[in-house]
Amino acid sequence: MAPITLESLEYVFQNCSSMDHDFLMPNGIILTLRPDPEMSLYELKMYLWELASKEPFFE
Repeated sequence: MAPITLESLEYVFQNCSSMDHDFLMPNGIILTLRPDPEMSLYELKMYLWELASKEPFFE
């Protein structure tokens, strides 16, 4: 990763909740979502697995 200024990093974190994020699951499924900034990492992981279980070829 290229060097980044502190101001740029702060901008990224402030706008992180307004961006869509792609998550690559172990089986190759890519899920795109916009996480709630109040969501903990544990809650995010549980939500991702819940979404992935509804996708075809999950098992």
